[in-house]
Amino acid sequence: MPAAPRGRNEIPPIYLPSYETKTSVHKQYVISCGESRHVGLTLFKNIWQHTLPHIQIMKPRSDLCFKCQQHREQISAAVTENEKLAAISAFTEHIQQAQNERDFYNSCIRKSKDKLSAVNIQPGHHQPNSSDLTDIHYIFDYSQLFLLPHSSQQTGPIYFVTPRRIQCFGICNSAVPIQSNFLLDENETIGKDGSRCHGPNSVISMLHEYLRTKSYGEKGAQFHCDNCAGQNKNKTMLHYLSWRCAKGFNDELNMHFMIVGHTKSMCDGCFGLARIKYIRSECQCVSDLENTIDNSASCNEVIRPPFPWYDWDSFFNRVFKGLKGISKFHHFRFTNELGVVYARETTESTEQRFDLKRPDVNVTEFLTQYPSVLAPAGLSVDRQSYLYRNVRQFVRDPHKDELCPRPL
Repeated sequence: MPAAPRGRNEIPPIYLPSYETKTSVHKQYVISCGESRHVGLTLFKNIWQHTLPHIQIMKPRSDLCFKCQQHREQISAAVTENEKLAAISAFTEHIQQAQNERDFYNSCIRKSKDKLSAVNIQPGHHQPNSSDLTDIHYIFDYSQLFLLPHSSQQTGPIYFVTPRRIQCFGICNSAVPIQSNFLLDENETIGKDGSRCHGPNSVISMLHEYLRTKSYGEKGAQFHCDNCAGQNKNKTMLHYLSWRCAKGFNDELNMHFMIVGHTKSMCDGCFGLARIKYIRSECQCVSDLENTIDNSASCNEVIRPPFPWYDWDSFFNRVFKGLKGISKFHHFRFTNELGVVYARETTESTEQRFDLKRPDVNVTEFLTQYPSVLAPAGLSVDRQSYLYRNVRQFVRDPHKDELCPRPL
């Protein structure tokens, strides 16, 4: 690695492949010694631990940065000195950019904490009249699916069926920190059988509900999320934040997207605590799952439907256009100018101004309108039949009709 992990002042680690073990490395050492004397496995491990602790076995991990992996392969494959220096320089530049974005993310958290402590707002208290607040920091993301029924002692056959799928979308107030987790059953999403829950209409509807019920009515806010185009980084999200400012809900909003592959945030920690509790719990219905997440940690709370799903995409398409090259920008700022967005590629870049409003738009009339409400699509007959035939047998008696009812 180009540098030691964040917050540690030591030699940058060198990682061996995850399929290696200290025993396998010792065997290679013995072979390389040939007829010469060599130390045994126990002493070999002790010497390794005390003299070369920075050489480590890589642990299997998820969400490995593809660019980092490419840079490592280029460094390994470099033949000439110039090729190796160029590959190392490109890798260092990528790591530095990711570190700059991480430092900016941490500075947003610190600033938000300072703002809340200055006005003495208690954690978790909704105070919608705190209009003098600015720079309140929120992070949002989707968690891995939860499956119902779930048991800590899972029976074998349930592995081969598709249980009821529960989506979880979390929005974290990083200064407190408290994360509100929206739990969505398959029959509560915009699309049938739990579909379309990751689209912009779903994400923005939940964000809108959170800001309406859980925010402080702040003048300005900062949002952080990953670079997923279908969920977060899309034209509809830009339109919505511009619309909020023009409507007077906020004076200024900022949206920040982390570098792909380096998107770990406070949401992941809250999701991890919830999943640890979930793995060790008995969850036969959505209420059980709700209680499990509520009791997983003090930072986790649950929000359940009903709340309205809005057709934001159609509502904004007739007034706004998309932003060309949106993928290269990581920072966006919105003011009360409807449709105007200020974008930067990195934290050090110069802002560029874009007007996304279509010509001949009646701004006054548009700001008095609201998007249409979308009804949840529910479960298809096929999905109901599947749950009844294949999953119902694994649900305990009090909850069979709730989780896997007879098809209508």
